[in-house]
Amino acid sequence: MDMIINEFPLESSDKRQTINCVVWKGEEPPKAVLQIVHGMEEYVMRYNAQACDLVKRGWAVIGHDHLGHGKSGIHQRGHFTDREDGDRIVQEDIYAVHQYARKTWKDVPLFIMGHSMGSFLVRRWLMAHSNEVKGAIIMGSGWYDSFTAHAGLAAIAVAEKLHGTRSKVGWLTRLLSPMERKFRSEGRYAWLSKNKANVEAFQTDPLRGFGFTVGAYRHFFRNIAAVAKAENADKLNRELPLLIISGSDDPVGGKTAVEKIVAFYRGLGCRNVSQIIMEGDRHELYFEDDCEETIAAVGNWLEAVISK
Repeated sequence: MDMIINEFPLESSDKRQTINCVVWKGEEPPKAVLQIVHGMEEYVMRYNAQACDLVKRGWAVIGHDHLGHGKSGIHQRGHFTDREDGDRIVQEDIYAVHQYARKTWKDVPLFIMGHSMGSFLVRRWLMAHSNEVKGAIIMGSGWYDSFTAHAGLAAIAVAEKLHGTRSKVGWLTRLLSPMERKFRSEGRYAWLSKNKANVEAFQTDPLRGFGFTVGAYRHFFRNIAAVAKAENADKLNRELPLLIISGSDDPVGGKTAVEKIVAFYRGLGCRNVSQIIMEGDRHELYFEDDCEETIAAVGNWLEAVISK
């Protein structure tokens, strides 16, 4: 099947910047659409392999670069917006892409997937919009309780007072993003992947590894804090199919985090929660040696959901 890839800008919800959007599609109308929400310090075109697999299956895929990432809002990489309500802006940008997809593919089932930072953003997004999608994939997500999330926000407030919103503060990054410690003997970014070529690519890609500002951490941790409160999930569709997937050696997610997230959703009364643990894999599942197995597993889960 011939594939078409289109890039185009959408106005960000902060009304000052634009977000770069990407669509992968075939020549025929799709049977379903997956929206991808990418992680911290990366961009949506990195999900090309998954998108290509789904297009071959008859799907379309859409996603965008968050503000301060990829080709979106490039005034300062690693900074969402100067607006105080940046956590809401990031959520509304996700919804703007969803609305574009709904307008473009009327009456077609829509799904959403978030990886890493994007997984937390999607988990919050579902608290308001779960009735508007047919399923969701939470990939490479971690577990933060409310106390830990608010402790992070307290540290961010100190850093913001000392250094300012647009500053990138080393001690804050080390405190809030301690993932590097687990595989530090193999190199700074070895936690991302056991695939050394992927780690090397991370270090040479100018669109990755640029660091987060204090303000961006504040907006992100507000999302994490919202996710940690079960009472925020009152509107969550308990019938929504959910897939929680992680590498077993992922220092962000991992087996323990997956089990806690699954237990959280089941404790809310969610009845269609599945989990996949990719043994021996680390954080970036789509770039591990067995990435084709992960891509197939995600595609098969999506296919199984729409077949019902």
